[in-house]
Amino acid sequence: GNACYALVQTTNGFSHISRFQNGAWTDVVSYGDAIPAGGLATGIGAFDANRNGAVAVDLYGGGGVQYLTYVNGSDIRVAADNSYTVSTGELLVSFFQVSLNDNGSIFATAINGVDQLVLYEFDPK
Repeated sequence: GNACYALVQTTNGFSHISRFQNGAWTDVVSYGDAIPAGGLATGIGAFDANRNGAVAVDLYGGGGVQYLTYVNGSDIRVAADNSYTVSTGELLVSFFQVSLNDNGSIFATAINGVDQLVLYEFDPK
């Protein structure tokens, strides 16, 4: 159905991605949520939602690690992070823009280990 997604920051400084649907707000991802790779979300960066209700989001974790994360209800998966190289052997140092297609594929821009702006496609499934 129709839904609106927003990055909301509460008065205590905690960030949430929330969905407004059928007259009510619900949290999708929040500060302090568990990250599947370990640790807790300490910040929320760029995000996108598709028409199926899934969300791709750049979550910040401990130690400055960024996690490119796919969220669809209780199904939460890390597609990539900036601690490990991707399948091409390239290290992505920092993620910027995130786009989520209806088929679940995620496109993200990032800076790689040699300071180039790159665009990658990830399939979190």
